[in-house]
Amino acid sequence: ITRPGFYTLTGSLAQNNLSKLGIDMAFLSCDAVGVKNGCMLTNEEEVYIKQEVIVKSEKTLLLCDHSKFESYAFIKFCNLDQIERIITGKELSDSVYNSFTKMGIFVERV
Repeated sequence: ITRPGFYTLTGSLAQNNLSKLGIDMAFLSCDAVGVKNGCMLTNEEEVYIKQEVIVKSEKTLLLCDHSKFESYAFIKFCNLDQIERIITGKELSDSVYNSFTKMGIFVERV
């Protein structure tokens, strides 16, 4: 099922097709990310898909803008130790950047 207005696939068709894939590097997004809460979403239908992509991927990268950091969403889909690196914009504050890097999380500001 394609969510109207979004570029995401959910449901049994997406799950069945995912089981056939090999993934070298996955680029995922989130609705919120925090040192304590990991990566979170507002749509629970996407959780299983993202979790399976992480399991199947050799490397997982998180793409999110600065507004997603240290915020909360409805449901967690992974811990930060499951993410190879986080890529965000230069707008991310030094204090938030430092809180993540002190935890050993690689954050790249581009």
